Amino acid sequence: MALGAVESMNSTLAPAEVMDLVAVRPLADCEPAVLEQYRLRLGAVMERIRPA
Repeated sequence: MALGAVESMNSTLAPAEVMDLVAVRPLADCEPAVLEQYRLRLGAVMERIRPA
């Protein structure tokens, strides 16, 4: 399993193709909401860590 993970990280697969390798995605129904929250909040967190 670890070898497969390393191979997928070093592959030329697109992120969506890598996600399709996961057989079960228990958070698939709320994934758009989670991604949106990351987009909204991550910039502010990074600004606190590394001010411009």
